[in-house]
Amino acid sequence: MYIKKYYQYIEFTLISVFFILPPLFAKPIKNFNFSSPFSIAGLVYFLVALILYCQETRFNTIKQKKSFILQSIMNSSYFFKTFGSLVVFAAILEVIMIKINSKAAVGLNFEDVNKFNVICSFLITCFYEEVMYRLYFPQVLNRCYDSLCNLSFYKTAEKIIRPLIEFTAILVFALSHRYMGIAATINALFAGFMLRWCCIKTSSVLTGYCAHFLYNVFMFLLLFFIPR
Repeated sequence: MYIKKYYQYIEFTLISVFFILPPLFAKPIKNFNFSSPFSIAGLVYFLVALILYCQETRFNTIKQKKSFILQSIMNSSYFFKTFGSLVVFAAILEVIMIKINSKAAVGLNFEDVNKFNVICSFLITCFYEEVMYRLYFPQVLNRCYDSLCNLSFYKTAEKIIRPLIEFTAILVFALSHRYMGIAATINALFAGFMLRWCCIKTSSVLTGYCAHFLYNVFMFLLLFFIPR
């Protein structure tokens, strides 16, 4: 009973130690090589994300009051808003970095790149990031706050703690891209905000996952075919 009661704290600690914290301390790299998704690490990340997704969807208390067709149309709207904003912001950031002659961005190695493998890797990494940073991380922090907070202090603290939890999840996601340079970190900060917004509005990570995946594919193909 004791283990069952504190399971979420034990699980969150393990997930943090092995998955959330390591990217925050990753060393900066000068050249990024696109790797194949068909590896033990890729399989582990996918399985962890799948388990957490199945687990966390049980805690989703937001009820869909709209019809399936109407909800699908609304989700499509959020998909295009999210995807469009990610592309536009990335383009603006790229222009700014060029204007200030920034060399902070990581180099991308396209030698011997298998485009199919890269796109398949996006299927895994985007799903993992959406589940971990848009679903699991903020939901667990919110549940921990619900279970630990002083009820008499709840209404006052909630106005501060809830936004702080959201900002923490977005910031951690952004800093997990720090090894790729300041440009990637800034871009991830904006992307984290938009994708979390999409997740809240659609009550699902799947719409944001599709936008995230398509954005990565679009930017990869753009960088692959346009010389820099």
